[in-house]
Amino acid sequence: MFGQASEAVRVCREEMSEDRGAGRRVRVSSTSWLWEEGREDPVIKYDWSDEEGREVGACASYGETPWGVAWELMENSGVVFASSSSWHRGLWYSSEAQQDMRSGWVEEESFHLAGFTVAEEYLVWLAFGGKRARLGLKLWLQVQANRAKWGLLSWAWDVRDEVEHRIRKVRRGLRSRRLGVRGGLV
Repeated sequence: MFGQASEAVRVCREEMSEDRGAGRRVRVSSTSWLWEEGREDPVIKYDWSDEEGREVGACASYGETPWGVAWELMENSGVVFASSSSWHRGLWYSSEAQQDMRSGWVEEESFHLAGFTVAEEYLVWLAFGGKRARLGLKLWLQVQANRAKWGLLSWAWDVRDEVEHRIRKVRRGLRSRRLGVRGGLV
């Protein structure tokens, strides 16, 4: 049990290094605008809040997938809609615009996926409730392979943890019988 987490991290790093899409990141940009009196158009500023991006590694032992981690990060950051109502490569996801009442500036954050495969970007789109799109056979197979790969790995880790738990339980029972202890954990 002790050291199991460090082993899981080591194995997850190995999985990520073997994976083609290692180095997945979620980059954050911001758009701010201000309506000034006497002007028809607002003053607009575009900037990167986090241009390098936050790495979203995943670990099958915790039941995580790369697109699930990215979705959770964006969901917790307040993302409410995608840049388009139909799926295509390169979509970004935006938060609700918020206004600073003192300065009057309105700011909206946008989240951009970087380093994800096309299939993984599609799975993020589905996680946000996007409509299923007609995919070419090759892309459809990649999506199914991603689902199977990460689903199989998480299932294998669950089975491994269950087997280890049962082995520990049996060892505890044998040890307590050998020591003559009843009903207590040693």
